[in-house]
Amino acid sequence: MIRFLIAFSLLALSPFALANDHDHDDHDFPEGTLIALEGQDAVTKKECALFVTDLGTVDGRFYAKVITSYMHDHDQPQEILVGVSPERPDVLVGTGDNGKDQIAIFLESTEADLQTARSFNLKWWHVNHFHSYRCVNLKVHDHDHDEH
Repeated sequence: MIRFLIAFSLLALSPFALANDHDHDDHDFPEGTLIALEGQDAVTKKECALFVTDLGTVDGRFYAKVITSYMHDHDQPQEILVGVSPERPDVLVGTGDNGKDQIAIFLESTEADLQTARSFNLKWWHVNHFHSYRCVNLKVHDHDHDEH
């Protein structure tokens, strides 16, 4: 009976645990963050973020390395290398090293300027299943309004 109560309480509380996993209001910036963009998850309405840790050009082609703030069970997607989509110059796309994680970053500009990013979609392979996220209303993080 006690096992049943424990199992039932875990089942009943699991949606709250999942919601807490997606609460990124006090996220840490990854080391080497060059640009931080904060927005709102389209489903949960909680804060989400995109961190740019490297950017440049190779052979005239733009690239950036990005990490998101999304987490699940204290695990999070790895850094993803993105470049300009051949079909749409206002979208940056990338696939993770595992060949399964995918991100699309939607820009207001066709100049590959991440400061104009307005939303991103993330498809993340976690253990044995996918998580899909959409972060909208991105704005460049304002360091002047950080509380210390």
